[in-house]
Amino acid sequence: MTSARRGLMLIAQVAGLFATGWIVWSVAVLPRLSYQPLAQIVRSAFLHTLFACGAAVTITLLLYFAISRTIRHDTVLVALLVCAGSDPAHRLIASGNRGRGGVGGECVAAAL
Repeated sequence: MTSARRGLMLIAQVAGLFATGWIVWSVAVLPRLSYQPLAQIVRSAFLHTLFACGAAVTITLLLYFAISRTIRHDTVLVALLVCAGSDPAHRLIASGNRGRGGVGGECVAAAL
């Protein structure tokens, strides 16, 4: 990958980050500022983030333990290595609904 393309990708990611921040600010934070202090909004967002991370860890561990009990351990490792090494664009196309979280569809199929 050329350095110009890498720089363009970085600019696109930063622009996307700022756009996401602006949308969250204008839709979720700004309307609440009229009746809640900013500290309470930040605390609420932090608690929601902790809950989401905890739920993701719980779901991941439950799936890992469920898969590891039903099939051989080396099969799970191979599936995870294939998923980690595959092209991100391929995973994005193959999963179809990547925006809803989780691994791509072919990774789940490889693990099963």
